[in-house]
Amino acid sequence: MAYATGYGPYIHKGDISRLHLRVPKGIVDAIDNFGIPEGFRSRNAAVIYLLERGLAETKKASGSGLATSPDAYQK
Repeated sequence: MAYATGYGPYIHKGDISRLHLRVPKGIVDAIDNFGIPEGFRSRNAAVIYLLERGLAETKKASGSGLATSPDAYQK
């Protein structure tokens, strides 16, 4: 099975889902301003890094992992 570029050697293309987002241009600019100087190969790689980092911090802050109830995400 082929590997997806930029995801590392252990994630196969079959393990990847597409996620289409609409985000304000300012957020895209902020991602580029972060990712380009840090040497990420693509905007996608920078977004994945930021999402994983944010999710890890959320998990650490909550103490018991991410909430499983849809109501937990409403603010």
